[in-house]
Amino acid sequence: MPLPWPDADHIYLSPHLDDAVLSCGGMIAAQTRAGESVAVVTVFAAGPQPGQPLSAFAQALHDRWQASAPPGDFSDPAAVRRAEDLHALAALGEGVQAVHYALPDCIYRRAAGTGEPLYASEEAIFGPVHPADPALVDLNASTPPPAGANVYVPLAIGLHVDHLLVYLVAQGWDVPRGRVRFYEDYPYVAQQEKPAADLLAARGAWNAQIVALPEDALSAKVRAAAAYESQISTFWRSRDAMEEALRAYARQVGGERLWVPAG
Repeated sequence: MPLPWPDADHIYLSPHLDDAVLSCGGMIAAQTRAGESVAVVTVFAAGPQPGQPLSAFAQALHDRWQASAPPGDFSDPAAVRRAEDLHALAALGEGVQAVHYALPDCIYRRAAGTGEPLYASEEAIFGPVHPADPALVDLNASTPPPAGANVYVPLAIGLHVDHLLVYLVAQGWDVPRGRVRFYEDYPYVAQQEKPAADLLAARGAWNAQIVALPEDALSAKVRAAAAYESQISTFWRSRDAMEEALRAYARQVGGERLWVPAG
């Protein structure tokens, strides 16, 4: 079935429950403060099917997330992450819409027929899209975004398979020029040896758009990122280290950076 679109001035496509906030949280906060409507659509927001066994890799991730999360019920990690997302978006401003599509994260997706996990290792989730990935069918059936909305799409820097799927489906949209902008996938972009421009060069010519962030917007982004408690240990040793890294990258690029194809 085609994926539904929210009604908003700005629509951010987030592969997972934290990507848009970590990458564009300052812009979202500033747009909300300016009275513009914003929606964050998390594409892969669902967990495994009931009764579906976890791969050893997925179980290891669950264990790490639970160790980072506050005490409480962690029997449904995807539900915990969706709740974190609601708190994070509320920290960016009143009225930010949260849309959670019922597509499972890649660590839960399995091949039809055999039931084998498609992405059962760290190497697999940063490798090519599996040709048997059921998400290909769902995303290819999706309709383009509303004509009047500004849409923000991850660049898939780092080549996480879920980020890559969202980036690729956006390439097939026939939308008015200037309505789709591409954002740097943070923190993956900060982990690369090459700068973003060099990483994008193989895909053609791109123009950068720097969005300066006032302190209130950057502070809101930090508060929102801290709401993803189960995920902090994935990238940082502490909440303070996360804030330091977010602020350092904002200083490095001059705020947050978008890219649009040149020509």
